[in-house]
Amino acid sequence: ASPKELLHYFKDIEYFAIGCRWTDADKIKFAKYYASGRAEEVWSGLDELDATRNDWEAAKRAIKALYPSLTDGYKYTYGDLEKLIEKWKTSGFNTREDLAEYKGDFLARSKYLKAQLVITELDERKIFLRPFHTELIQALQLRLTAREPDPNPGQPYTIDVVCKHLDYI
Repeated sequence: ASPKELLHYFKDIEYFAIGCRWTDADKIKFAKYYASGRAEEVWSGLDELDATRNDWEAAKRAIKALYPSLTDGYKYTYGDLEKLIEKWKTSGFNTREDLAEYKGDFLARSKYLKAQLVITELDERKIFLRPFHTELIQALQLRLTAREPDPNPGQPYTIDVVCKHLDYI
C-alpha cells in the first residue's frame, strides 16, 4: 500500500469492523489478509500485527512507522501540488471528466496545504488556473467578465465559479 492509500485502507477495515462486529484481533487479521503482497511481506515482521496481541491501535501505529511520510505528519507537500499541475499542463483537458478529476485531486491537496498554512485561499485560486493554456484563460476571463459581477476587483474568482464557466468554453 502506498502511504496515501494506507490511511484509507485503515478506514475501510474500521468501517467493515463495525458492520461485522470485529474485535481488534479480527481487524489485525483482516488487515494482514487483504494487504497487497509487498505490504503483507513487510508487515509480517511486526510483533504488533500478531493477532493475539489484540491491539488494533498499536498495530496501526507500527504499520504507520514503516512509512515516514505518515509519521512526519505530511499527507501532501507543495511539491505534490506542483506535480499535479505539471501533469495536467502537459496532458491538457480533453473532457469534462478530466476537469473533474483535476479539480478533485487539486482540492484534496490544496485543502490540506491550506490547513497546514502552506498556502492561502488566494494562492489556491491563482494556482488552480496554472495548468490551463493561455487561450483558455483568456476565453474564461471574457466569459467571467460578462457573466459574473466582480465584488472584489483584482481578486481571483473562486474555483467553483471558474469550473462552472469552464463548462461553457
